[in-house]
Amino acid sequence: MTPGPVEISPRVLRPMSMPISGQYAPVFRDIMDDVSELLKNVFRTKNITIFSINGTARSGIEAAMLGLVEEGDWVLIPAFGRFSYLLVEFAKRAGVNVRCSKKTGEKRLNPAK
Repeated sequence: MTPGPVEISPRVLRPMSMPISGQYAPVFRDIMDDVSELLKNVFRTKNITIFSINGTARSGIEAAMLGLVEEGDWVLIPAFGRFSYLLVEFAKRAGVNVRCSKKTGEKRLNPAK
């Protein structure tokens, strides 16, 4: 889904042709330690523990949703695309009451169903 043939620099292709390190490889743990240290700078914290999520954007969205709500809470989710519906799915699984606002109107989704 890129706009036509795209020239990729050999400088980019070389590292991409290397074997991929798994998330449990020692080198990956070292990388995550480095990321944690860099996040301390980004968030301007001196906390010893920084929790970075090793996963897809979907896992980050789910962690954010589940870190903000508790069972029985109410949330309003403006539904303007695919990720909005993911939020609805995550909230329903957490036992949250969801109101989904769509462009064409509003539909209440019951988490019990």
